[in-house]
Amino acid sequence: MKKIDSILELTAPPSPQTKPNNHTHHKNKLYAAALLSGMLACVPAANANLISNGSFESTNPTLSTNQICSHGSGPYEACSATGWTGAYQVGNGTTIGIFGSSFNIPQPDPDGNNALILQQVSSATQSIDVTQSGDYTLTFYDANRTTSGLSGPQTIDVLFDGTILSGGTFSNIPGSWTLETLSFYANAGMDSLTFEGFGNGNADVTAFVDDVSLNPTPSPVPEPIPLSMVGLALVTLPAMMRRAKRAPHQALAGI
Repeated sequence: MKKIDSILELTAPPSPQTKPNNHTHHKNKLYAAALLSGMLACVPAANANLISNGSFESTNPTLSTNQICSHGSGPYEACSATGWTGAYQVGNGTTIGIFGSSFNIPQPDPDGNNALILQQVSSATQSIDVTQSGDYTLTFYDANRTTSGLSGPQTIDVLFDGTILSGGTFSNIPGSWTLETLSFYANAGMDSLTFEGFGNGNADVTAFVDDVSLNPTPSPVPEPIPLSMVGLALVTLPAMMRRAKRAPHQALAGI
């Protein structure tokens, strides 16, 4: 009889106590994954600047210290700023003009050594691929030429897709770099950004532009920023999964 009992023990299926509840375990894994995904979705994505060469550092040819060049027209060496079209000039450092006078570009530049020069009637345009409709924020620095003997400030219009942006006319630009910010709605598609100088009837009125940036306006996110919550989830999820594995055994042990 003892031999028969031994054979039965060898051939009998494993006790239900040793079988994990796979359904419960899988469901808890799904809950945990959904929790982590929801937390990660709340973390704001890094902004992506849609402007190329917004600091005007990339020119062909490369500018040397205090050198100026012209694109489209002008008395200076011909050049182009990568990504920009139109009739404009680019200056490096304080910039020395054709007659030896300084343009007095404020130093240091907001970004790098070069700056866009909008002298007289002039413009600089860049085509932009807006991949998603929504609210956008444009920032840039501007300053006015302060060379002695040159009267009157330059006026700049900022246009998006051929239309002057709300608040996009700057007529009393100070002689030092000033951060400007414009917010607007843009539809998806190929658009354009233009900085346009008016001239104001004075051949030598000049303004400078630098460090141009265009980014999607960040959407409001729940506070506090949930990075700490993500860390907490990463710590607690393994414990949750271990408890899910143990739960069927504990339930059977109480039978």
